Amino acid sequence: MRLRDAIAILASLTYSSHVSIIFMVLKVIAAAVNALLPTNYYVHAIISIITIVVVHAFAQGRTTNRERDMHARVVILTVCITS
Repeated sequence: MRLRDAIAILASLTYSSHVSIIFMVLKVIAAAVNALLPTNYYVHAIISIITIVVVHAFAQGRTTNRERDMHARVVILTVCITS
């Protein structure tokens, strides 16, 4: 067995073990969600989450650089008056 083959086998074992761990974690999360939130309330929960995200984004205000560029800066305005 060459070193390249051994590394490939080790990498495939490592990948498959990580994938199985991820699936196991997802199954635990799904079981917890099913235990805490009945399937009848999925639509209400999704609408509530979307509403909270939209209200939060709206409450943050604009995110342009133009408005924030003058934050904490002093501007001196000079005017020339002639008569």
